[in-house]
Amino acid sequence: MKKRKKIPNVSKPNGSRIPTAELPKSNVTFDFQYKNWLQSFKKGEFTTFLKDSDEYADFITQILTELIPKITKDWEPGKQGFKHCHTIPMEDDAYQLYSSAIKRLHNLHTEQLTLWQFGLSQGCRLICYLQGKTIYPLLIDYHHLGYPSLYYNQKDFKNYNYCPMTKNKI
Repeated sequence: MKKRKKIPNVSKPNGSRIPTAELPKSNVTFDFQYKNWLQSFKKGEFTTFLKDSDEYADFITQILTELIPKITKDWEPGKQGFKHCHTIPMEDDAYQLYSSAIKRLHNLHTEQLTLWQFGLSQGCRLICYLQGKTIYPLLIDYHHLGYPSLYYNQKDFKNYNYCPMTKNKI
């Protein structure tokens, strides 16, 4: 009997390699450590309560699929051209409204914080704290009541009582 010669295997392993995907460039990141940013709040004429779960679904979809990706990709502190992305001056009534809501929702005093408003052309505004290149959402002003307008704020918001965090009406 002849000895069999060993022939080296020159073929490549038959496995698929996972290509490395390049992550999109990001100017800022969002940190959601303040868990009550979706909690509803009411004080006087200002409310973040919603009509129902359908309205919440519409707003949160807009925030998560349009606003946050747009801000993450295109916005950076100091960049011009974002009409609805700006600091909220401490002298504004809106700052006082947002500050009292943030204090109650997060037990966080805003005297040391610069609050930012982020939004698209629609009324919904994301109220955040910006530190470096990290944005911390603190509150959603669904109805843009921080800056009330007779032209835009016509709905009967004071009768809204849906909170997405409790998933029922109060």
